[in-house]
Amino acid sequence: MYVKIKKLNYISVSIYEIWQNGPILQICLSCRKERSVLTETEDNRTIRQRIGDEGEELAAGQLERQGWRVISRNFRCRCGELDIVAVRDGVIAFVEVRTRRRTDYGLPCETVTIEKQHRLKRSAQIYLKLHPLCQHMQPRMDIFEVIRSDSGSFYRHIENAF
Repeated sequence: MYVKIKKLNYISVSIYEIWQNGPILQICLSCRKERSVLTETEDNRTIRQRIGDEGEELAAGQLERQGWRVISRNFRCRCGELDIVAVRDGVIAFVEVRTRRRTDYGLPCETVTIEKQHRLKRSAQIYLKLHPLCQHMQPRMDIFEVIRSDSGSFYRHIENAF
């Protein structure tokens, strides 16, 4: 692995920049602080967002294996976001995916507050208004919880959660 160190001089401060296919870290010599430097090609998403994305991928895959057809993901409107919209046998499920690494503070499904439930319901109503072909289907609000640990990922699909 090739790492290049480049010295930058800003007025009275010397900063070393560590490169590996682009700048990845800057170290200020006067205060010994480090800061990450992201380039345009790197993923700008936080670790929390990446864990959520992985949970949504797992949920979509499991729903498809259970016979659901995922018709929309990450639908956004003024009321909020619907993680997954899936259909099967005349039922349209609006699935909220919750992913956690630990259960010290409770299960992932317990983090869906009453306010969040209201936002999800309003988002589902807007989705149905925008997609008239889905209006004849029976709507349902589900929660798909994922717990990622060192021993693997565990999931639970809670149908008609609220």
